[in-house]
Amino acid sequence: DHPLVTTFHALRDELVSTLVYLLGNRDDALDAAQDAFLKCWRARANLPDGVNLRAWIFRVGMNAARDLRRSAWSRRVK
Repeated sequence: DHPLVTTFHALRDELVSTLVYLLGNRDDALDAAQDAFLKCWRARANLPDGVNLRAWIFRVGMNAARDLRRSAWSRRVK
């Protein structure tokens, strides 16, 4: 397995728990976690050597949650 897959799998529960806290429900948290994994996977070739995968995955996850919240908010406003 790719180190990214191994690290993401190990962090998944912790990441989802954090995203549930941020987003308020498990379904949105799971969506954001899946989105984060896809973004990480697409960017894996451009990662600098020695990057802290854990910190990077969490940062991508937080950004995915923020994007999801923003799009959900704009849907509600309309």
